[in-house]
Amino acid sequence: AFKLFVYLAALEGGASPEDRMPDVPISVDGWRPHNFDGKHRGEMTLEDAFAESINTIAVQVSERAARGRVIAMARRLGITTPISPTPSLALGANEVSLLELTAAYGTIADEGRAVRPYGIEAIGDRAGRTLYRRATPQPTAVLDERTVRRMDAMLQRVVLAGTGHAARLDRIAASENSLGVMRHSSAPHHLKAHRAGPAFDHLHRRLDRVAVEVDDLLLGDFAHLL
Repeated sequence: AFKLFVYLAALEGGASPEDRMPDVPISVDGWRPHNFDGKHRGEMTLEDAFAESINTIAVQVSERAARGRVIAMARRLGITTPISPTPSLALGANEVSLLELTAAYGTIADEGRAVRPYGIEAIGDRAGRTLYRRATPQPTAVLDERTVRRMDAMLQRVVLAGTGHAARLDRIAASENSLGVMRHSSAPHHLKAHRAGPAFDHLHRRLDRVAVEVDDLLLGDFAHLL
């Protein structure tokens, strides 16, 4: 999932989904990344490499974009956990908060506007008085339109023809202007983020206008958001 920030940094820096890189054995600072299936496919477009989650190309993209820029992109999209600037950061070697990761993907779904998740909207007492109400922040653009549009298309390809094919929904596949599904489970916690195009927008307005369903999360996970 961390490859999102790698490819966003590259796209923002001028790379194109149609650019080609070789999926071949590589070594960076003595470290040799491997693909999940142990195979190499030769030259591929960045779009195909992203859809197939090719590790060797993700590392090359990260090195070309610069690790510092990849980390800066993650920070811009709301990742606050420590990230070591090692070659393996491109493959998600650093632990990242599931809530923050979901919100980062939500930024793409919300057309480049920052998504800041929250756990409590309002608190009231028995007399009906409001003790706390969350202030609704003004939408803040953190990605330019062109970068968002390209990443949107790349994410759709992940769902339609890549490693995310199992998460495909018919309504998403049929929508002309839609974003694919991102799911991530980690028992006993489970988060799911999805957006299915303009026809369904009115159904998904909870976490800063991006759908995020949270089941069985500990209250402590939200304490810092108050």
